[in-house]
Amino acid sequence: MQQDQHPEDGIGESLKKITAISAVLFVLMLAVYAVLGRFSIAVLLGGLIGLAAALMNLVLLGRTVRDIAHTEDTVLAQNRMRASYTTRMMGMAAAAVAAFLVPQTDGIACLVALVIPKVAVMLVQYLDKWLGKRAKD
Repeated sequence: MQQDQHPEDGIGESLKKITAISAVLFVLMLAVYAVLGRFSIAVLLGGLIGLAAALMNLVLLGRTVRDIAHTEDTVLAQNRMRASYTTRMMGMAAAAVAAFLVPQTDGIACLVALVIPKVAVMLVQYLDKWLGKRAKD
């Protein structure tokens, strides 16, 4: 890490990688729908709602971690993290419910898209580990 970088910069870089991989996985999801003959505007809209909610969840998680990182009061930090978690999960649940209730969206596509960034996080961790091992060899 360079001296002029801040620890928060690592969060931003990780988020960029996760967003890029999420976009690729989202396109792959749409391709699967198309191959199965199920692609529609409703699938696209439901997927976009789910992906946006899931990525917003990650952004808000990063901000919360950044904000409480320098907090010395552990009880306050735990309470803020707990409140953030509850709020973020409620937001994702609201997106899923909305996708099922609005007739022009596909709820299943929304649910699948809500999981995409979690898969992207695992892929980023795996690739970073794998690339780190290759660099050592």
